[in-house]
Amino acid sequence: EATDTYPVPPSVAVVERWEKSLGQAVMAGDALVVLRAGSTTVAVESPVWGMLAKKCVLPGEAVEAGEPVAILGGVPAPITSRTDTA
Repeated sequence: EATDTYPVPPSVAVVERWEKSLGQAVMAGDALVVLRAGSTTVAVESPVWGMLAKKCVLPGEAVEAGEPVAILGGVPAPITSRTDTA
């Protein structure tokens, strides 16, 4: 009896390099980090805009699928003076 076999995606990847630095502003779609799983490398893109506040894993460290690799913080908006007219 023949069965089809499909490659199982790896559940663990290793951080190859960071594309952004701590404190750097990022836009949605920017590459944050490059992960290596086996012979495959994948750039993980930012899902939102913000600032790279924390790297949860460092180069050479392993991360499991679904674990966060970074924490993004908000970018403060510039303060503007506003005059109300009645």
